[in-house]
Amino acid sequence: MSIAARSSMALRAGARPSVVKRATVSRTALRVFARKTVTGKSAEADRKAFLLSLPGVTAPFQDVFDPANLSATASIEDIRRWRESEITHGRVAMLAALG
Repeated sequence: MSIAARSSMALRAGARPSVVKRATVSRTALRVFARKTVTGKSAEADRKAFLLSLPGVTAPFQDVFDPANLSATASIEDIRRWRESEITHGRVAMLAALG
C-alpha cells in the first residue's frame, strides 16, 4: 500500500495529520553555539568542520572556496557575522537593481 493511500485512509478514519513545528533559534543562542567546540578538537578543526557544513560547498572545489584565506584567522562567530552581512548586502543590492 502506498504512503498516499495510507494517509488518505488515516484522514478518513478521523486521525489528525501531524504538524511539524519549526525550531526558532535566537542570535544569543547562535553566539553561544559559536563559542562551543564542534568537533572537540582544535579551533582550526572546528572552523573547518563549520565551513564544510555550510551550503555552497560544491564541485569543482574539493574544499571550501576561500581564495583570500580569510577563514584562517577567523572564529566561527566571525564567519557567521560575515555570512549574515553578505546575505543582507545581497538583498539590498537586489532591491537597488530594481530602481
